[in-house]
Amino acid sequence: MSGLAYAEDEDPDELQKKGLVVVEPVNVIVSRDNENYALKPYRERRPKWGITTSIGYSTYEPIKYEPDNVVADFNDVYGNPTIPMLDVLFSVKRNVAFGSLGVEFGAGYYEVSSYNKTVNGDSTLNLIPARLGFIMALDTLGPDPIFVPYFAGGAYTMIFDESLGGNSHNGNTQVSGYFHGGVAFSLHWLDRMGAVVAYRESGVEATYAYLEAQKYLRAGAEADGDFSNEISYSGGIRLEF
Repeated sequence: MSGLAYAEDEDPDELQKKGLVVVEPVNVIVSRDNENYALKPYRERRPKWGITTSIGYSTYEPIKYEPDNVVADFNDVYGNPTIPMLDVLFSVKRNVAFGSLGVEFGAGYYEVSSYNKTVNGDSTLNLIPARLGFIMALDTLGPDPIFVPYFAGGAYTMIFDESLGGNSHNGNTQVSGYFHGGVAFSLHWLDRMGAVVAYRESGVEATYAYLEAQKYLRAGAEADGDFSNEISYSGGIRLEF
């Protein structure tokens, strides 16, 4: 093995001429710090491109929607959601000096039923918001930032299905706008060794818990129904690869 060994300052071109293979350092290399292994700082190890995926819970409620089956307001017919809005989001991002810019794709699911079936019948409303937008994150505020502010916005369509006694009102709204923004909190410091293992075995660059505010704007067509909301809040987990 001594014949194949070489110092770090040897010329790679000369080594290749000798028939030796130059193995480039990879980002899974860790450094020693106080006798504990630690990942290189996030700002140093992250590549030019990355992807994120997240899942979260939202307080969204379409309180401005007027039920199709009865003449009443949303809150007069529907109670607490059977399934609160669950959000799944995927983004592709380009890392730059001040942070990152990306494109996000998201969808959710929401289900609510009438709480007074004697008066309003057994009515059910199912919603699936599908959205496409852009996101900006300030994820280089430090070598290993603990707080990452971000803001995103784009276009969405609401796929809806409201049913009562076999009668169904369904479809999807015209495209309208949405916005959301908040802060992601790095979880790296909670389990530094676990972060090293996740990085080396699964390529997880960072893990975050996030809190954000959301706003859906009303679609243009009156017949679609008004699925816009007051400001709602969401929280969940986000992984970056």
